[in-house]
Amino acid sequence: SEAITLASAAKWCWSDVERAREAGEPIERDYADAARRAIYELLEELIWKGRSDLRVLGVMNNPVIPRLNFGANLGGLNPFDIIARIACAFANVVRRNQGAGAPPDTLALPASIYAMFASTIIGQNLDRMLLDVIQQQSPFINRIDWISALETAGQNGEPVGFAYKNDPSYIKVRMPVDITPNQLHYDGSDYCQQWY
Repeated sequence: SEAITLASAAKWCWSDVERAREAGEPIERDYADAARRAIYELLEELIWKGRSDLRVLGVMNNPVIPRLNFGANLGGLNPFDIIARIACAFANVVRRNQGAGAPPDTLALPASIYAMFASTIIGQNLDRMLLDVIQQQSPFINRIDWISALETAGQNGEPVGFAYKNDPSYIKVRMPVDITPNQLHYDGSDYCQQWY
């Protein structure tokens, strides 16, 4: 992917500073925290969705990354069919990669499907959660997590899963510069600061 710069800024006036000081509120720190949060939210969106117009590849717009499509409603399947479907999906990821690299060891799910798996009780004694069984039955899965961006990431806005090798040799985000503030600017009435 291309390297791009992400930035956020805040502007406040001298009266905001006076009122904040009277209230004991650290207004400058609050704005810096809000700017950092905005940059991290944008970064999170770029990690998953990418931006083709900026030539940034994310998980969902990278053509070489296979995804597990959950277009069919999993709610209508019994737990054993779900386990079989996920096992087949993992096998398809390995097949699509044609044996290149290590098999995926992490499964990222949309929050709704993760919640369904985590709340579905199965087993002879109804003492096991479907999520745990999926992880125990797979020879590959070490971790299952949820990612909200996967909820509508499919071609028609359907939920998709993402299986990957959780190793920076296979997938990573590189941030060459930490979030850095520019000089605080004051024009006599307003303060303005940018973080990038």
